[in-house]
Amino acid sequence: MDPMGGRPLPPEATRPTDATSRPRPRRRVVIKRQVSASTFEKHKERMETLGLDPADAVPAMPEAIDAEPAGDNFDMDPDLPMPSPSAASSANGDAVGRVTVQETQKMIRSKEVRKTVSLKTRTVEEQIQAGKYDRALDKFAKQQEEWEKFRRIAAKKTGRDKEDLVVTRAEEFRERAELMELLDRATPDEVKSGGHNWYHSLRGEGTRFVQIGNMFSGLFLPIKLHKENYVHEIVRKPLLQDLHLNRNAAAQSGKKKTRTWRDDEYLQARIRRYGAKMKELAPGKLDFDELLQPEVKALRPEDPYHSDPEEGASMEEMGLTGQMGEEAGGIRADPLELAEEPSAPSHMALKAGPHVEVMPDKLEFVANVSKMCTQRLILKNSGTAVIQYEWIENLPQHGFHEAVLPDDPTVRFTCHETKGQVLPGEEVQTRFSFTSMIPGTFTSSWRLKTYPELHEPINELFMNGTATLSDLNSERRSAFQARMAKLQTLSLASELAEDIVASVRLQPPPLPDLSLPLVQERLFEEVNEGLYWNPQIWQRFVDLGSKVEELLPAGFGFDATLQQQGGAAASMAAKIPQGARGRRPVPKEQPPSAAQPLPPLVSLGVPSAAVLEAQLAKLPGTEPGAEKPAEKIEVIRELKRACRDAQKSPLERSEVWWLAYETVMDIVSQLPAKWGASRQRASLEPLPFVPPPDQDAPTELEEQYQAKIEERKTKKVEDEREAELRGIFERGFMRNKFGPAIGRFSAIAKETKLTTRIRSAGRLTFGDRLRPYLGRQSTETAEVGGCLVLYEVDFGFMTAPAFQAPAPDSGEDPVPPQLVLQGDVLDQLKQRLQGVLGVLESGPLAVFVVAHLGQPEPDKPAASPVDGEEDAEDPFLKSVRARMATLPSLEPMLELIAEIVGKTATSLEFVPHNVWMGDMGAFAAKARNDEQENKVYLLENLSAIPEETGVCRAVHVAATPEGQTTPDPGAVPPSEDTESAAPDVFTMPWASREGWAARVFRSLLPEFHVQDSLTSSCKALTLGTGLWPRHPLRIIGPYVEAELAAFLDALQLPFRASPEEEAAAVAEMEKQAAEENDGEAAPPAPLLVVLGGGGFGGGREGEESLLKKLELLIGLSRLTQAEKGGVQIALGGELACCILSGVLGLRMGRTGSVDPTGAIGAALREALLEVMKLGVKVSLPIDLVCEAPKDEEVQVEDGAPGPRVSLIPALRQLGKQPPVSLGFLEGREQFIFLDPETGGLELKSCDPGAPLPARASPELPEEAVPIAQEGTEPDATLDQGAAAAEPSGEAVPETWTVRDVGQATMECMRLRLRRCHGALFNGSLGCWEDELWQRGTKDFLKLVEDRMNGVGEDDEDDEDDEEEEEDEEDEGGDAEEKAKREAKPPKERRVDFDLSVVVGRDSRRMVQTLMESPSSISFVSGTGEGLLQIFRGVPLPGILACLKIESKDSGA
Repeated sequence: MDPMGGRPLPPEATRPTDATSRPRPRRRVVIKRQVSASTFEKHKERMETLGLDPADAVPAMPEAIDAEPAGDNFDMDPDLPMPSPSAASSANGDAVGRVTVQETQKMIRSKEVRKTVSLKTRTVEEQIQAGKYDRALDKFAKQQEEWEKFRRIAAKKTGRDKEDLVVTRAEEFRERAELMELLDRATPDEVKSGGHNWYHSLRGEGTRFVQIGNMFSGLFLPIKLHKENYVHEIVRKPLLQDLHLNRNAAAQSGKKKTRTWRDDEYLQARIRRYGAKMKELAPGKLDFDELLQPEVKALRPEDPYHSDPEEGASMEEMGLTGQMGEEAGGIRADPLELAEEPSAPSHMALKAGPHVEVMPDKLEFVANVSKMCTQRLILKNSGTAVIQYEWIENLPQHGFHEAVLPDDPTVRFTCHETKGQVLPGEEVQTRFSFTSMIPGTFTSSWRLKTYPELHEPINELFMNGTATLSDLNSERRSAFQARMAKLQTLSLASELAEDIVASVRLQPPPLPDLSLPLVQERLFEEVNEGLYWNPQIWQRFVDLGSKVEELLPAGFGFDATLQQQGGAAASMAAKIPQGARGRRPVPKEQPPSAAQPLPPLVSLGVPSAAVLEAQLAKLPGTEPGAEKPAEKIEVIRELKRACRDAQKSPLERSEVWWLAYETVMDIVSQLPAKWGASRQRASLEPLPFVPPPDQDAPTELEEQYQAKIEERKTKKVEDEREAELRGIFERGFMRNKFGPAIGRFSAIAKETKLTTRIRSAGRLTFGDRLRPYLGRQSTETAEVGGCLVLYEVDFGFMTAPAFQAPAPDSGEDPVPPQLVLQGDVLDQLKQRLQGVLGVLESGPLAVFVVAHLGQPEPDKPAASPVDGEEDAEDPFLKSVRARMATLPSLEPMLELIAEIVGKTATSLEFVPHNVWMGDMGAFAAKARNDEQENKVYLLENLSAIPEETGVCRAVHVAATPEGQTTPDPGAVPPSEDTESAAPDVFTMPWASREGWAARVFRSLLPEFHVQDSLTSSCKALTLGTGLWPRHPLRIIGPYVEAELAAFLDALQLPFRASPEEEAAAVAEMEKQAAEENDGEAAPPAPLLVVLGGGGFGGGREGEESLLKKLELLIGLSRLTQAEKGGVQIALGGELACCILSGVLGLRMGRTGSVDPTGAIGAALREALLEVMKLGVKVSLPIDLVCEAPKDEEVQVEDGAPGPRVSLIPALRQLGKQPPVSLGFLEGREQFIFLDPETGGLELKSCDPGAPLPARASPELPEEAVPIAQEGTEPDATLDQGAAAAEPSGEAVPETWTVRDVGQATMECMRLRLRRCHGALFNGSLGCWEDELWQRGTKDFLKLVEDRMNGVGEDDEDDEDDEEEEEDEEDEGGDAEEKAKREAKPPKERRVDFDLSVVVGRDSRRMVQTLMESPSSISFVSGTGEGLLQIFRGVPLPGILACLKIESKDSGA
């Protein structure tokens, strides 16, 4: 019972608590007469149900309601639950009337009446006050709509986003004010006072007066450390929220961030310094994109129709609970009023002793990553003792007792009120928060430690936290959806426009006239890509088409082929794959008024090589194992010959054709005038120029032409005078006009040819350079059992022994060079001959081992036979024998082959040329003897046969004039130094070459030719590419196949023969990389390509070597398209000297100096542009080691073979000049910049007419010290480079010769190797021929070897650890030392070095000679020139002639 009012108290289970009940209205009840408590409660309940005060007058009710019994009648809100008829009576014994179903229905009907009565009883002021909040909200929403409309219009007018408008960004002043105010609070007073904190402490309010002006001005500025009358407020508006949300979304999508006041360096530094204090001062501060919006939920009692009220609850209590539910659900409570309302007094029965209840018994947290989620826990003291409590987090439970890993130290669950005291019957709230920086689900367990200890201890309070990542791609998906909708609209509109245009009736286009040469040329080259037209080629293809049509059965013409292809396409279009999305496409119907398009060009009679090949594939004999008809084989061979001839570009397609035409026309146009002027100077009448008539000219024109010729003859003088005058004119014209014109043409034509060649080298990707040589048939896929096999052995790893001709007067016979097999040569040859053993295991009838080694001396004129004697020897064999006298014989290989094949071969024999080409029938019968298989024949060196190599070299002696028996005594005798001794080199026509092959192999008829030499495949040899009748099928050998596979595997390149295989290889490599890195993507690191070499001097051969090296440079730069980390290229050797002189204009002494204005300089610039336009970084040496003349005294460092020249001063001097232009690319001029400290090159571009781009790095003063080297003083370095820096453009003295790179360059190379995951090496960095100048190459190979073996990495780790320990020890130092440590550059990330590749014949020798452990190199190419030619992008005819692995359904 309530001691004050005598009312019964509701039970504890139904009494509303302060956490669930709405605060009671603060109203005064005036009782006019004395009534019982039950009567007053019923009256109050009825009045409050009507929305009236109990002191108001009772309103009149409708008749329907007045007719009810008036005993215990009261109104009930229709939203209240129906009480159960079995409700118990109240504690004071007053009876409570029961509410029937009919009464409840009447109450529901009277709801509107009660609302009307309630409104009528209110005053005007009360009605205005009741709706003022709704009106304010409506006004605010209307104003927001006005502002939003203004923002849309302003954004449209200005062309900016709504978030970029000033009206939107004006809300940032709140953010800045809050941040500055919080930062000011966190800043210590000694910092804010500027060092005058003591003066501020003297004043009572902390004020300091700063004088303004002089001492007589009397002006002072008061500075206070506190703010007076400052209101700390946090205001959040929707504009500020939208602004921050848009900015965060832009930052997450990777858009460029606009610099604002937040990016101020001073502000960022202050926030980093006082960030912890700011968080401590404002722990629950709202973010700028958050709004504090309280959410009010209605509290409804349980449904009385499904659960009975608790026993002992009276009807008044149920009515009270219903009334609270109505007020909570129908009235919006003010959150501040809710917080200030005092809680209801507790009337629970306390338990004796310490008892505590915790509600709820488990906490669940759900938050975004890096966001805080807060939950409150109610701790209620249900005992009679005062309890001191403390929340303690339990240690995590391990699922396995064997777990040895440490626990995660990250704190995600935090208790903000860990300790406190709670009195008996009171409640306290404890706040827990959850924050996680990573997504996932986390758990924690807490226990309650109390004093005194509880009778029922609380040892485990579980908490679960879930951190989720918000959707970061919603805006991108919306933008993608809008873009796709726009594209669909445009597609539909364009399709509609095309349909309208197609429905217009047009005149049918006329068919092309194939009788016109221009039409033939255009259509033929359009149909046959890569082939060139000429009348003979056109006719040959037309004849071949006729032959193919004769061979085709009925119904297999071209029209039938097109019908089959069209039917197949239609069936494929009609067949929709299972699971396909979207609607079925409806085929368009061509309107009858539309013009019919032109039929395919092939159907018009334009010959096509692809169509002819497809038709030949349909002929009988293409089935596996079937014999091909002889007619089909002949047509296929003729088609291949026609395609080979059509691949040769005609002269008029040359890039210098029109230049030559203009030069000739310029010379010819001046010839008549010059000839006439010359005759006038000799006092002779000029001869008119009479153009000849056309061949089909009429007779009258012919007669006129003859008359003019006769008239011209009459103006001539005697023959001797004419001859003398003509000679004088020819010599003057040659000297003054013809020679200079040809010289200009030669210079421009050479530059054009070289730049075109360099530019064409960059058109192919690295994959396009390798794919044509993959997927070829090999000895593993071809069946060679019972066949004759020609096996080509690779000798590209060695240099052929040179021929030493005896002195002319010695009378000695020439000694042929000898093939010496020992050491590394023997080991390499054994590896290449292993393929012969593999072929023998397949059971061939015979294997012919062939090879090409060396180049024969030029043929000399044959001696005239003695009268009466006849030479019985065949002239062809005699010439072959003469060439073999200057070539090494392959006979020493016989013993090595016998050692390798062992007993697998039934016989082994060396066959000279006069045996297998002299008596071809007998040799063929011996080889085709079926009684023995696995016979091995070693044929003599095939380089002695020009019909095989395709090149013939001969020396021709000038013929003696007729009637003269002795040479002219005044003539200069030929010598080795004159051009007359140079041999004539001419190519053999394919007719002669294939005729020789058909003749010598007519009886032998080998079935297969195994191309196991990449070096030989670089040339179009007759055995490997000839198309004589019944030529052998070509397949690649095991060594070539293994070389290509090993290179792809070493560099992890996914290139394969077919797209399906390549896609599978890519997936496999990605899976393997993921397994190696434990599912994490490894950071990409570049590949370092070190390119050197020399031998670029000496005329055309040197220029050709330089061009090949530039093509290799361009080809290796294309590796950046396959390397995730890109490619870096370091140049050395004579190649670097050529770049320094030919591009940068530095004079390099006597070595590698190239004229920048010449054709070679243009080729160097073009090559550098082709490399650097892909983003490849190129670096040059910064110091060189030179060789000075012996009579010149120079200063040489200790242990150095020669004087060292630093290029840094010269490069700095070069940096002050305008940048070097490499040409134009996509309409922009490309300039090159150089870093003199590291030698790195950088490419920048600018529009034509625009100012030149700025330098990549600021200029350094001339007195700056270059990179110091071990054992070298800085002054000495500057002294050595002073001679190069004084003259403009001179880096190396004119009398010195560059021999090697210096130690500073090697130091830069070491740093680059540290940042790369692998290295590819080709060409020496110095002079390889002399051991004295091999230091640079040797040091580089040593660096690679150490990186592969991990040498020095532990020392670097120790140094890093020592530096970290020193930093930790020096943390207490002064501010200057801390600033120095903060300014220290970040530690470089270590890169695993897992790849080293060496390509090239000479580079392989360097590895074997200069490295201690060559086996540490991942891949060393042994094919010499073959693999390099693939990198250059030059075709390998020997490999392209090999058969492809075709699919079974291709029919080929």
